[in-house]
Amino acid sequence: MPKKRLFIAGPTGVGKTALSLRLAKAFHGEILSMDSMQIYRGMDIGTAKATPQEQAQVPHHLLDIVTPGERYTVYDYQRDAQNVAAKLIAHGILPIFTGGTGLYLNALLKGYQFTGVDTTETLRSQLEAEYALDQGRSLYAELLKSDPATAQKITEKDKPRLVRAIEIVRQTNAKPSLLRSDETDTTWENLVIVLSLPRESLYDRINRRVVSMMEKGLVQEVEALLKAGVPFDSQAMRAIGYREIYWYFKGWTSYDETVSLIQRASRNYAKRQYTWYRKVEEAVWIEEEDPEERYRKAVEQVNHFLTNE
Repeated sequence: MPKKRLFIAGPTGVGKTALSLRLAKAFHGEILSMDSMQIYRGMDIGTAKATPQEQAQVPHHLLDIVTPGERYTVYDYQRDAQNVAAKLIAHGILPIFTGGTGLYLNALLKGYQFTGVDTTETLRSQLEAEYALDQGRSLYAELLKSDPATAQKITEKDKPRLVRAIEIVRQTNAKPSLLRSDETDTTWENLVIVLSLPRESLYDRINRRVVSMMEKGLVQEVEALLKAGVPFDSQAMRAIGYREIYWYFKGWTSYDETVSLIQRASRNYAKRQYTWYRKVEEAVWIEEEDPEERYRKAVEQVNHFLTNE
């Protein structure tokens, strides 16, 4: 019999955390973060991480597991998430994945077969030096020759993915495109709930949340990370809100301009998230604005999911 997992997905600011807390209490579940920025310690306000009070209500997993600047791949997330979910199932607990990172969702739903090939500092430094010589043109040509399917999915400007693809090619002599599967992982039975709101309502929530983050100390949070030596060009510091405040520190933008830039970037991110989720064939969309009606519909779906053998 397939093991069961619940996913609560949707764009930033839509209300995933509030719903997941209620569902976890109602269905003996625990929450697993599905957010690629909430994995970092010290990045709490800008990532809208569940507060200590919220985490005290229901056990949370996959939060604060690496330091900013530390490398953490989709492969790492898939491995860690699968391990945590399996342990919860063994204890009769429903895994509830909550977050907005579409790539993490797909890695779990599709069961991507990542290589797990570890990088070496020597090879990584060599490839980054090669990339710098001609802005990736030679590396891209190598990938195009070795694995055209992967090359079609990235560009020369996508340095992290291009370098990683060449790492795999040179270390394994295998094509990255053949080391992952687009077939649905049948090990698990999944219910994917995607939350949605009318555009004006969602954008208003996003704008207000950014203002709230600034009031709660987002500027000070970013300042502390930079003082701790977190590189600005690290993956963590590319998160929305953090990069804009770095620009503010550099004097490139005013405070008000910074707020507006974060709001705009967050709204644009929500658009991209919607585009991603529309491709998830098994998604069940809940579009109610009223929290109680939203919860009622979610409970109905989860009840059916858990009782349907």
